[in-house]
Order: sequence, then C-alpha cells, then structure tokens
Amino acid sequence: MHGDLESSLAGAGAVLPARLVVNDLEPASLSLRPEIASALGCAREPAPSTHWVCGSGPTVIGVFWGGEAHQRAAAAAAKLRGRFPLATATRPRARGVGASAANR
Repeated sequence: MHGDLESSLAGAGAVLPARLVVNDLEPASLSLRPEIASALGCAREPAPSTHWVCGSGPTVIGVFWGGEAHQRAAAAAAKLRGRFPLATATRPRARGVGASAANR
C-alpha cells in the first residue's frame, strides 16, 4: 500500500484514490458517538474532495485537492467555526518537515 500511496501522490495535481482513504473505525465511532454524524455532515457541505472521521473519533476532517485548495479549505473552516469553534485549515507540510527519520 505504501507504494500505491507514493505513486498516487507523485505527480502535479495528485489526488488520493478513494480506496486509499478509508477509516475502518468510522462505523464503530458513529455507533458509539452518533453526534459525530452531524459533524461529518457539516464537513460534507463545503464540498471537500474527501472527508472522514479520524482515528476512532470524534475528529472529522475534509481534504481539498487541486488549485485554490487552501483558500477553499480556509473558507470552509471559517463557515464551520460558528458551530465548531476549533475548525481550522492548514497547508500540507513539505516532505520531511517535522517528520521523524522513520517517516521520511
């Protein structure tokens, strides 16, 4: 899977295929914390390229790909802050920045 991930992200304008963006814990998280479904629904509204529950919850993220991705993410975060005060947008880090040697 690591090779699939690297090859998917190698070119300009790369987008992760849906088969690589999966959280097997999402159904369990939603069954234990149904309120996560509301946050997940709100994350869909600004139309990110993909969205999912992180880990075992309750964090929800949206990923925006392509041109103006950061601006679209920032606008979505600003819109969501009324309901989710900690909503934020961030840019990808350069490869190796802040990563341990094992993750480079």
